[in-house]
Amino acid sequence: DVSQNTALTYLDCGYNDLTSLDVSNNTALETLSCSWNNIVSLDLSMLPSLVSLDCNTNHLTDLNVQNGNNTNFTRFNAAGNPDLTCIFVDDATWSTANWTRIDNTSHFVETQAQCDAYSSVEDMIKDELQVYPNPVGNYLTVHYNYNDEMTVRVYNMVGQEVVKSVKGKAKVKVDLSQLPAAGYIVKIEINNINVYYNIIKE
Repeated sequence: DVSQNTALTYLDCGYNDLTSLDVSNNTALETLSCSWNNIVSLDLSMLPSLVSLDCNTNHLTDLNVQNGNNTNFTRFNAAGNPDLTCIFVDDATWSTANWTRIDNTSHFVETQAQCDAYSSVEDMIKDELQVYPNPVGNYLTVHYNYNDEMTVRVYNMVGQEVVKSVKGKAKVKVDLSQLPAAGYIVKIEINNINVYYNIIKE
């Protein structure tokens, strides 16, 4: 609980198994490092002085960094949060060009409508996709109900590509036999739209 530390400018609380973090009263905060926790939601919009953020490797589904000071950031890292679809920022175009340490599953947005648009298109494609089996042994099958071309890639949980692109239509088989047992992210591109699945390799 740092709610009473209103003069706090630097906070490093990484590697603590935190599930939540409320820094809304810490309006002087300039640097926040909360990596390697289990935080699901993080609202930093009330921190106008924030210029450095490490929130990588959590379980984020919500991240708001609309603090009116994004262009002064010296560090931004939100990678390792595969369930984070939308990152709310001051200027989505600027953040896309300057903040590269995010997952392939994440998008910079300025409004809820923009976030909903990403989610709705991806959901429509996901309705026509089957990715199986999961957990998977040596081969993963990606089946799409239409004959559009698919490009399938596989990443580890820190965003490194571990299986290069596999292309095909309707049904694609991906060889995972060289990968160690772990969790992975499958990226499927169809008609310039990317959708993502979490899988477990046994």
